[in-house]
Formats: sequence, C-alpha cells, structure tokens
Amino acid sequence: MGVYKVDNPKRAKSPWAASHLWVSNGGRKRHLTFHPTKRAAEAKLSEVIGDIDKREYIAPRDGHTIGEVCDFYLRALRVKESTAQSYTNNVELYIRPLLGHRVAKDLTRQDVEAFAVFLRKPLEGDFLKVKAARRAVTNGGEAADWEKRMAGKPTGSRTVSATLTHLTMILNYAVESKWIRSNPAGGVSKKTSGVRRVDKDKVLDKGEARKLIEATCDRWRPYIWFALATGMRKSELAGLQWGDIDFEASLVHVRRQCYKGKFTTPKSENGVRDIPLAPEVVKMMKAWKLACPITDDNLVFPSDNKKPTSGKLIDKYVFHPARAAAGFERPAARAINFHGLRHTFASTLLGDGVAAFIVSRLIGHASVAFTLARYAHWTQDHLDTARAATVAMYGDVRARSDNGTRLEHATVGKIGERRN
Repeated sequence: MGVYKVDNPKRAKSPWAASHLWVSNGGRKRHLTFHPTKRAAEAKLSEVIGDIDKREYIAPRDGHTIGEVCDFYLRALRVKESTAQSYTNNVELYIRPLLGHRVAKDLTRQDVEAFAVFLRKPLEGDFLKVKAARRAVTNGGEAADWEKRMAGKPTGSRTVSATLTHLTMILNYAVESKWIRSNPAGGVSKKTSGVRRVDKDKVLDKGEARKLIEATCDRWRPYIWFALATGMRKSELAGLQWGDIDFEASLVHVRRQCYKGKFTTPKSENGVRDIPLAPEVVKMMKAWKLACPITDDNLVFPSDNKKPTSGKLIDKYVFHPARAAAGFERPAARAINFHGLRHTFASTLLGDGVAAFIVSRLIGHASVAFTLARYAHWTQDHLDTARAATVAMYGDVRARSDNGTRLEHATVGKIGERRN
C-alpha cells in the first residue's frame, strides 16, 4: 500500500495514485485509484485501510449490478414455491426493468425514492410494454390486451409497498454478501393506504351464487358449490383429499394446498383450519364421491387427467363459462373473478350475523383485525344494527327516583340548582 506520483500524460489531471492490496478467492490483488493531489490520494488510502480494519471493505471489482444481485438472491431463497413466484414476479415486473442495470454499490437512497415515485405514476412507454409482456406470461392472454388494460393506470399501493420490501430484502442480501456497505432502501417509506377493502359490488348475493352453481356444468358443479360453501382457495381445493372431509362431523379439514402440481402446507399457519359444512353440501359431496374419478392421491376434485387441478384451466374452462352462462344482471357480478367466491363466503357469513373472529378463523386470516378491515362494509352494517338495538332497548328510559316515581327534566334541573 502506498501513495506515489505517476509519469503518464494520460493521468496529467490526476497524477497521484493510491495503491492497496486485498485478498480475493485466495489470491492477492492490487487496486489503484487516481487523484489530482497527493493529499486526496492519502485520504483515499486512509479510508480504505480503515474499512479493511473494520471488515467493511467492499472489493472494487465486486461491482455486481442490481440484476445480478437479484439472481443470486432468488437462487438462495428457501421459501414456498408460491412465495418465491411472487418475489420473482416483482423482480421481473419492476426491479429488473428499472434498476437491473445499476451497479449495486452505487445505488443511493435518492435512487430508491425516485424508483418508488416512478412506480406510482401512470403506466406508459417501454415500462408499460415490459409489464404487459410479463403479465401475459404469468396470467395468460396477449401482451397487447394487457397493455390496453393497464395503460394510464398507476401501480397499486400494496404492490408498490411489496416491491419496495422485496428490494430492501435483496439489498440486505447484498450487504450480508459484502457487496455493498449499507442498504439504501432501509429508510425509504413503504407505507400503503391500509388494508384494501372488498367492494360490496364485487361479491355475489345469495341469489347470484345459486345462479352460478346452477349454470356450472354437471362435471364441475360440486367444485363451484364447494368453493362457495367453504371459501377455500383454488390451491387448497386442488390439494383436497377425501380423507380431509369428515362426513360424520360435517367438517372439512384444510391441511394442504397444491401449487403447480406440488403438495405443500397451506399459505400460512392460519391456513390450517376446520370449516363446517351445511347438510346440503354434505349430501352433495357424498353423491360426488360416488361419481368422482379415482386417483392415486385420492383427490376430491381431480382434473380430467386425474391430476391436481390447474388454477388457470379452472378459470378458462370452468369458472368463466359458468359465469357467462349465469346471466348476471349486475355488471360487477359479470366481472367477478374466482377469488370473489371466497369473498362471497366471508361476506355472506358476516351479513348473516356470524362473529368476525369466527369468520376470520374459517377463511384463514392472520388476525380478526385484518378481517374487520377487509370486510369493513359488512361489519359497519352490524354496528348500525347494534346501534339501533340499543336505542330500542334504552331509548325511552327516563331518570327515576328511588321510590320509582319519574323525575322530570325540570326537577333534575332544580336538584342541580340546590346542589350549587
């Protein structure tokens, strides 16, 4: 290590070199930085020595781009496949197109804040095309159709928050790998506008739910009926086995899910739950068990090839045709997606007076607070009902004396005057 002056015309403006060695992959390597003055070169060398002593030194040639760091991070993930897929989607949709070319150690907090601001802007230009192409891969359909649907719309606040969280995790990985000194995304706000409420118009009422069941083809009618009667996710229905249904106790035990043909535990610990079944549903499922194709995994709702059902194929060949055949009058009902059946289950229970903490448990939410916020419209209806009930119970009560005689307001006023 040392500071010296070089005699090179190309270095006329910065002739002073600060030289230091570091060990990389078992070998010693030299690095030079050039400066206009001797003092600047000595200051740089002093900084490097201090970083080495504190074990905070970042090798100058470990200049991984954000895109490369993302690749390393995704390969190192040890999470459920569905979770890894959501991380990958965020990387490919947002992080790689906008930041992938940047060198990780050069990224600043201002860059991350600018990234967040850009995400919240209406989609347009090349970024819109990239996002539309990715949506076509992950969700199906044509990129041009996705481009029309998303044009001019900003990215949702929850998606922005999730993307910033994933970027923070990726940069934390870079810090742990000694590729960057600190995480520039650590102090950037990731706040959202809160839990997104379910729109009342985007769930089915009881009459519409019956129409949907009746409009479904015979082969898949039990599937749609059971989804509406339990609020189970598509992945949970795909992983359901006959041993999970207790006909005597009228219960379904949710113990697993199937994602991309692989059986795993449910989405979270709260996803492991028991859901009661109505007598009509039990009767229907007993009949379906006699007609159900027999599979090696004893699946309740196997596909035609006796494998677990695919969510995309269920939408394309079962749910969307049934929705169209149901002939819903409301435009919002005609546009409902399969997950709306889960919202229909929860909102119907709340509308019928089932306690929110029970509904939260049945649909597998992490907390009753989340359920209350998610279905705020229905819980507000019950608050109004409770308020009306208290008025009916106590609204005509008047103050009475100890011997049972009514105390008129004027008398109460005189009592107040005598006390003064």
